[in-house]
Amino acid sequence: SNARDAISTGKLTFKADALNTFGWTGNVQLEPLRVDGKLELSDLRLSALRPYYESSLELDIRQGTLDLGTSFSASLNGDKFQVQLSDFGAVLKSLQANLPGEKDAIARIPLLEINGASADLAKRTLTIGEIKGRDAGARIVRTADGRINLARIVRPAAKPTDTGTQSDAAPWDISVKRVALDRFALDYDDLTQKTPIRSRVSALALTAENLSNAKAAKGTLNIRALVNNAGKLALGGQVGINPVSLRMRVDATAVDILPIQPLVEDMLNIAITSGGLSARGALALDAPPGVPMKATFKGDAGITEFASIDKLTLEDLLKWKSLYVTGIDAALEPLQATVGGVALTDFYSRLIVNPDGTFNLQHLVKKTGEPEAQGMSPPDQTLKSAGPSRAVAANSVPPAAPAQPGAGGLPPNFSIGKITLQNGTVNFADHFIKPNYSADLSELSGSIGRMTQDTAGDVEIKGMVQKTAPLEIIGRLNPLAKDLLLDIKASAKDVELSPLTPYAIKYAGYGIEKGKLSMQVKYHVENRKLVAENHINLNQLTFGAKVDSPTATKLPVLLGVALLKDRNGVIDMDLPISGSLDDPQFSLGGIILRVIGNLFIKAVTSPFALIGSLFGGGGEELSFVDFPPGRATITADALKKLGTVAKALNERPALHMDLVGRVDPDSDKDGLRQASLERKVKAQKMKTLLKSDAAVSLDEIKLEPAEYEKYLTEAYKEEKFPKPRNLVGLAKSLPAPEMEQLMLTNVQITDDDLRELANRRAQAVKDWLAKTGNVPVDRIFLVNSKLSAEGIKDKGKANRVDLVLK
Repeated sequence: SNARDAISTGKLTFKADALNTFGWTGNVQLEPLRVDGKLELSDLRLSALRPYYESSLELDIRQGTLDLGTSFSASLNGDKFQVQLSDFGAVLKSLQANLPGEKDAIARIPLLEINGASADLAKRTLTIGEIKGRDAGARIVRTADGRINLARIVRPAAKPTDTGTQSDAAPWDISVKRVALDRFALDYDDLTQKTPIRSRVSALALTAENLSNAKAAKGTLNIRALVNNAGKLALGGQVGINPVSLRMRVDATAVDILPIQPLVEDMLNIAITSGGLSARGALALDAPPGVPMKATFKGDAGITEFASIDKLTLEDLLKWKSLYVTGIDAALEPLQATVGGVALTDFYSRLIVNPDGTFNLQHLVKKTGEPEAQGMSPPDQTLKSAGPSRAVAANSVPPAAPAQPGAGGLPPNFSIGKITLQNGTVNFADHFIKPNYSADLSELSGSIGRMTQDTAGDVEIKGMVQKTAPLEIIGRLNPLAKDLLLDIKASAKDVELSPLTPYAIKYAGYGIEKGKLSMQVKYHVENRKLVAENHINLNQLTFGAKVDSPTATKLPVLLGVALLKDRNGVIDMDLPISGSLDDPQFSLGGIILRVIGNLFIKAVTSPFALIGSLFGGGGEELSFVDFPPGRATITADALKKLGTVAKALNERPALHMDLVGRVDPDSDKDGLRQASLERKVKAQKMKTLLKSDAAVSLDEIKLEPAEYEKYLTEAYKEEKFPKPRNLVGLAKSLPAPEMEQLMLTNVQITDDDLRELANRRAQAVKDWLAKTGNVPVDRIFLVNSKLSAEGIKDKGKANRVDLVLK
């Protein structure tokens, strides 16, 4: 009837291919239009709904049925259409959904129920009494091209054909009184890796109460699950939707961290191969619209059985048995982080020099637009030495523009409590050197005290080098400060040197047969300035046979070692350095190597300067001994030099010395003539002494001024050269100067005489070094004398003996 307010009661029931039954019982009123009653639907086959969803969903629902029932009322009064649902319930059974063309289901839901729901379309409210389900499963796949399979389900919406206007309808108010999901499972496959990563969340139980999108409404949420059948995850606490907020208790044990690999692979060349995350604490998150998200975590966390590889070399990079971080108090907005303590146990790190000379740590972070590998070149300059040294000082480096401090962006309340290390190993491998070299730091244990931006931590670490040599590091460290603060002392004792043979062959051309290294170093960095002291002791360093190496130095390596090695076979060096961390050429390892290299170069190119600095008595002037023209007598000044040289030879028993006698053809000829004249005059006095039976040598005879002219005259008379005569033909008496001049003019000096003088000079030096200086004679060699100044690089004269160290 269309009579106003007339009500008719009816019932409608039918079956169809897509469902078992559809039934409605209720009332109909035509004026005004109103329908109410009860609606029931059973066994609706969802696959039959494909024509309705295939334009918006790329989904193949292969099986599944839906039962639902609800009380409802719908009315149209003018242009106002109202619908209300009550006592709504639905049961989804045996759902299986696949992506088109795929064999494995993306979702399976054996049973999902919705009970006690109601809705008011006019008021835009939806209330659900309960959602419950069990044994459901889903599969998420990240394909090789990086896409997620879930993103394929919803087809992109078609672009609108007109401008239209955005709806200003009020949002729906939705609330759920209770959710209970049990035995759910989620499988995740990451196919982007060379070895696919497969993870599974199982035994997922979720309960929630009073969830609502009403402003400031709070509900509760509890989740428990197994991760990869071993890890356990539990979350529980308060949750808000409008705005988003969480107050959760977190309890995770041995949760596999492999699924985070995709999060780091785009940034790092590291592949995580294992690791279990454990955490316990309180997580809070607030994300009001339009403002930065705030999040905090307070509690403890740890990762056990962690392992990773360098994807470029496919070698182990970093692993440990356990890493525990306690007392975490971290927050975003404002950023702050406090760590109460860190404990790292049974850890391993691998440092590699690649075949191209680069360092593996250089390539851990991917750099856009840069080549895959970049070489490490040594610094062209070294830092300025600080303080006196028994050895050598490094070259100075001009200051550079200051760089931005590395830790300048850290919040002022960032701190790390005590770090405890136990049983660590650092493996170093050099693949640039052929054959390859490797070394181990093992049994690393100790601690680093609490650090803040204003407080340095006390460092105390001990370990072993190559499992035999003790290592100790003590001091203070603060990498969190605006500028790095470092005050560290380190020592290592009796490190075997023979494993360094690959380096020795490449750069020195000799293998190392034996030797041990002990060192004590001290580094102080403050205000970006470095002051360092390096005390290095090489004990019994012994090289083997020479090996051809195109990269080896052309310098006399064995001589350098002999110069530096004392009588006990020890090379002892102090190498202080200082400089600025802002120097673009700064490389601590490169600087130390260059300082040592400078010391060696100075030793072999200026050996006597080194001897002078070590034993006193001058520098390069120690490399020769001067003699008066025509003489082979060692002077008082020469004795001082020889004393220093003898001391150096006795303290450096591996050194040998060549003695090269020299003469100056001009001045030494005049000197030999003068010496010949003196011997002839002394010979006349010796005749007188012999008559009185006085036994003296010619060198011991001294001529007094009063008797000189007498013996000169007698010597002159015995000369056979033509002499000036008087009128009767007798030899004319001449003044002493004239007699001397005639005698000198008639002395013939040959090259043999000069060579004999040079030899006598070298022999005199040898005799003094052997007899007075106590240098073993088998370490002193006379070599061919030289009759000129050829080869002399200093400004000295050629009346000398050159001392050449071997």
